[in-house]
Amino acid sequence: MRRLLAIPTLLLAAGCAADAPSSTAGDWRVERDTIGDMIVGVGAFDVGPSIPDAKPAFQEIYAGERGRIWVQRHTAAVKVEAEARKARPGGPPPITWEEPAVFDVFDRDGTYLGEVHAPPRTTLMAFRGDTVWGVRRGEFDEPYVVRFRVDHE
Repeated sequence: MRRLLAIPTLLLAAGCAADAPSSTAGDWRVERDTIGDMIVGVGAFDVGPSIPDAKPAFQEIYAGERGRIWVQRHTAAVKVEAEARKARPGGPPPITWEEPAVFDVFDRDGTYLGEVHAPPRTTLMAFRGDTVWGVRRGEFDEPYVVRFRVDHE
């Protein structure tokens, strides 16, 4: 007997919530600076320039196999449970902020199709029509290859 697997879907929503780049202000900046000060204090390395007040409009642009353009835009970072990101012995402190992955999708002629939100701890990597592949990190940070079908609203 052959078993068919259900493929999870990503919703392609019609609206676009990105009126302006996200702010980098708030607790996220304070935590990053605190961790940076601690790392510099032990002489490990310099954490780089200060964080600007606003994020760029987008992070990455991906071309799908059938001509669609996927623009990963910056979003506001959200606090995640520290337990989910335990520190390794002798390693840096756990990262407790994540930026949800949100994509604006355009057809090959430039027509805006909508936005797609990737599930938490998932990196979308390959795009072909209404099928998207990526890597999802498990409880112990182990990678799983995942496939999604884009559902048009």
